Amino acid sequence: MSKTSLILHGHFYQPPRENPKTGIIPLQPSAAPWLDWNERIYSSCYCANLSSRYLDHNGRIISLTNNYAYISFNFGATLLSWLDTHHPEVVDGLREADRMSIERLGHGNAMAQGFNHTGLVLFVGYAVPLVVAAQNLDSGFVLAQQAGHHGGQVV
Repeated sequence: MSKTSLILHGHFYQPPRENPKTGIIPLQPSAAPWLDWNERIYSSCYCANLSSRYLDHNGRIISLTNNYAYISFNFGATLLSWLDTHHPEVVDGLREADRMSIERLGHGNAMAQGFNHTGLVLFVGYAVPLVVAAQNLDSGFVLAQQAGHHGGQVV
């Protein structure tokens, strides 16, 4: 019987929510009971995936798993910056997941996100307009700077 492989990719992105004049995220009542959507999604997604619970048949926790170590993933620059400021433990967990995948697979699971939020892999085999190619080249320099800021890793 042949073995089937499944690859999951998490593309994590949040637009900037800060007021450009104040730099403060205003209250967002639709995110209640949290104060804003960044915090709401942090709680239900980014943080939850750092310690996913495996339960037994009685609903008791058997183990906790860092899901990021088992999926390919990328984080947008605005979200990563916000996490770095407000929840640095998530960024530390992403680095740890990347290290774990390197040990297990020989390569990391963290991937870079292009500057213009393009799904870069989707362009393989297609003609890419020069302007998009130039933006992606520029984003490579930005990603290299981010990697330097994050200890040599893109995350």
